Amino acid sequence: KQEEQRLSNANGLLQEQLDSCRQQLTSVSVERDEMSAIVKELREKFQLSSRDVETAQRERDNYLDRISQLEREVTSCKHEAAAACSESDSAKAQGEREIDV
Repeated sequence: KQEEQRLSNANGLLQEQLDSCRQQLTSVSVERDEMSAIVKELREKFQLSSRDVETAQRERDNYLDRISQLEREVTSCKHEAAAACSESDSAKAQGEREIDV
């Protein structure tokens, strides 16, 4: 009779431990699902951020290309202006020589 009581008590304790483990397992499962959702959200944000960075880099590259093009145009204009000034100086000097003659 005492042995049956001891086994019944042990069985009750084991049942309580089993119930506790089931609750912990349920809690861990819920936490895992929540963490999975957070990870998914972060991955989506990271991918969006990556796309934003790539877009910004392309825009920056386009602006840098445009700046280089404008610098080349400015340099070309400076050369043309210098050539025009040189021609003007030559014409002026030629005109002065013709006046002197």
